[in-house]
Amino acid sequence: MTIAGSLQSEVGCRGDWQPDCAASHLTYDANDDVWQGVWAMPAGSYEYKAALNDSWIENYGQHAAPGGANIPIPLAAAGSVKFYYDHKSHWATDNKTAVIATVPGSFQSELGCAGDWDPGCLRSWLQDIDGDGIYNPRGDRASGRQLRGQGRDRRVLERELRPRRRAERPQHQLYRAGLSRQGLLPLRLHLARPVDQRGPCPRQQRRVGRTAPRLA
Repeated sequence: MTIAGSLQSEVGCRGDWQPDCAASHLTYDANDDVWQGVWAMPAGSYEYKAALNDSWIENYGQHAAPGGANIPIPLAAAGSVKFYYDHKSHWATDNKTAVIATVPGSFQSELGCAGDWDPGCLRSWLQDIDGDGIYNPRGDRASGRQLRGQGRDRRVLERELRPRRRAERPQHQLYRAGLSRQGLLPLRLHLARPVDQRGPCPRQQRRVGRTAPRLA
């Protein structure tokens, strides 16, 4: 898995936009089930994509779209940048333009983490794929499509969150998270209030028919 873009010459490649450059390969982290890589980069404005198998045949751009737009990464100052690619959702991102948020809890070992209550384990990663500020568990809906390959991980997360997702909340309501950067503080999940506090969703309102006339 390669981070290919206008930043490659800054991280050791001979040129830019080279999907076969080993210097910008990500490394698979089996504990996180995510591809990751860290490089020191100078200040500047860059763009990149995630290219698979050292070619452009399969690549993912902004919002995890196949062959999608380039992912921008403006850097106001030089520093280390960590890149991520989740092959289950096809989301490529970095820790400069996105918040890397997780849900630590007693269920993480069931997802495959080395232990529980680990804010650094990305198997309980919340992802904002479409950039709308709403962070969804891996395998939940994002960008209007169903993410694939999340069966077991998704079921465990849904089981843990089910008490907070019952019918008293509008069905269209999604998760909102009080976000903290990965590895600094445990994340506390805050569920958003219904969008319309003035009343229930239209589909939840009961229809009242006409009263039949009483016979004398």
